[in-house]
Amino acid sequence: MLIKASKGFASLLILLTGSSALWPEPQYHNGNGQQEPIRISPALKITLQPARISSELEETIKETLKLIRQDEHHELVERSISYDQISTEIETLSIELTPSITSAATTCLHLLCDNHLFTNSNYAQSTTTEIQPSIIAEMQLPINERNEAYEIKIERNPNDDDDRYQAILIAHSALGILRGLQSFTQLIYTTKPASPTHPKIKYIHGPLHIKDSPAFPYRGLLLDTSRNYYSIQSIKKTLKAMSYVKLNVLHWHITDSQSWPIQIPSQPNLSSQGSYSEHEIYTMQNLTDITRFANSIGIEILLEVDTPGHTAIIGESFPELIACKDKIPWSHYANEPPAGQLRLADDRSLNLINEIFQVLTSRIPGTLFSSGGDEINKRCYEEDEPTQISLHQKNQTFNQALSRFVLSTHETIRRSGKTPVVWEELVLDEGLPLSTDHTIVSVWRNSSMVHDVIHKGYKIIHGASDYSYLDCGLGGWLGNSINGTSWCDPYKTWQKIYSFDPYKNVPDGQQDQVLGGQALLWSEQTDEQNMDSIIWPRALSTAEVYWTGNRRSRSVNEALPRMHDMRYRLVDRGVRAAPLQPHWCAIRPGQCDLPPGTHEN
Repeated sequence: MLIKASKGFASLLILLTGSSALWPEPQYHNGNGQQEPIRISPALKITLQPARISSELEETIKETLKLIRQDEHHELVERSISYDQISTEIETLSIELTPSITSAATTCLHLLCDNHLFTNSNYAQSTTTEIQPSIIAEMQLPINERNEAYEIKIERNPNDDDDRYQAILIAHSALGILRGLQSFTQLIYTTKPASPTHPKIKYIHGPLHIKDSPAFPYRGLLLDTSRNYYSIQSIKKTLKAMSYVKLNVLHWHITDSQSWPIQIPSQPNLSSQGSYSEHEIYTMQNLTDITRFANSIGIEILLEVDTPGHTAIIGESFPELIACKDKIPWSHYANEPPAGQLRLADDRSLNLINEIFQVLTSRIPGTLFSSGGDEINKRCYEEDEPTQISLHQKNQTFNQALSRFVLSTHETIRRSGKTPVVWEELVLDEGLPLSTDHTIVSVWRNSSMVHDVIHKGYKIIHGASDYSYLDCGLGGWLGNSINGTSWCDPYKTWQKIYSFDPYKNVPDGQQDQVLGGQALLWSEQTDEQNMDSIIWPRALSTAEVYWTGNRRSRSVNEALPRMHDMRYRLVDRGVRAAPLQPHWCAIRPGQCDLPPGTHEN
């Protein structure tokens, strides 16, 4: 593999395979006619020039080698390629990539078929420049200024007398290198040995040419860790799975009315009184570690502390700041139990939240931070005497108090260099005067609301419940509700998510206000024991919708074989992704579709 770099530029040379199974589908791919299996050495090597390289990019290269060597994913065909078949091909098409040296002002990364692993001793310094591309550094750029583009070419080397293959991956950034390597690992298959004495062979399909870049800068997954706790290990496992398919934002809904698992050093009682247990807490060191890990694999952490609603749990440590705490019937004062929300007109509430936001935004890297703002229950405030007294003393209406609260907390967020993210109620229902240049709105209630949010001038993140909620259709969770259903039925199938048009309800000429979108997992009925099968493979649809966009018309018939392939690959990597169909269907594309002329009930 060869990376070229000059004035911040990089290009990669890399061995790769056919592109027909890539997920998400690349912007452009061409198999160059008849493809053939090409052997991958069991001792694949990656070397790098110059001597300096960021630690996370070095780890990315090591992870690439690890995945190549550990993956044992077979092509989804009725009869796999046998050892004898591919061994014949290998004799003819030996794929040993010889290092090639480009101009002196370059950074070179070679992917070799030899007997040594990647080590620092493999580095050789460029003669005129020394570049240290860093994924983590690039993740601190504004989300719409990151360069994730890459290009892959696998072709016969015209300078090789033996007519061997060379492969080139061209990237202009460390993130581009990462995305190219993520694609690379998807393109390798393993044969099933013809006998116990025959080794497994890893191979790719070539020749091919891929040019790729994302349609949208924001491609995310929301995870709620308040209603049920998730271990650090399970969060990192999910982050790795996200990275495999180029999802690049974890919207971490870390607190809610049910629990406060985040430890704020200056306010330790919040977590000591508000977490489920002393073992179900995220320390500041935990947050820093998870954020760095996420950044190193190309994912931003968008932390959300929802306010002023969804804050009943703060009453465990600050009962004087919570209106209608645990009031019954809860359905009059909250969307789900327990009832309780911050007394937003009380200066002590505002001071506490500004303190929390200052701690989190100053210590956790990133460019975005969400203050929430959804499902504020006005009846709670109307019946809360302390709130009414505060409003009267300040001569404020509820809306004025809410506006003061949100604008103040957003000023705290912006001082850290981050952009505030809110739910759409604050601009649609409450009409708060939030800055259109410095506020992002996430739309959740219905995709039809996108039009009005964009019309007001805001950039948006898609996440509407009619397409993007992974918890819909799992049944009711209220204990005495025999025939209970989820409020957002039906279940959102991968096909439904895949059918979403990111420009639906977007006024003409305002498409650039769409930053992207996300799948959302609210955790009333999910924890780390079942999260894999709830998220995967459906979040693959989200990954492709926002990577590919509307550059082509999407087809579930075309997508299904690729999704099968990626689902089996995720399972091979330890992700407990749910099956899409019987295996019989997976290895016989199209044979489990509705017959022509048949309509769904």
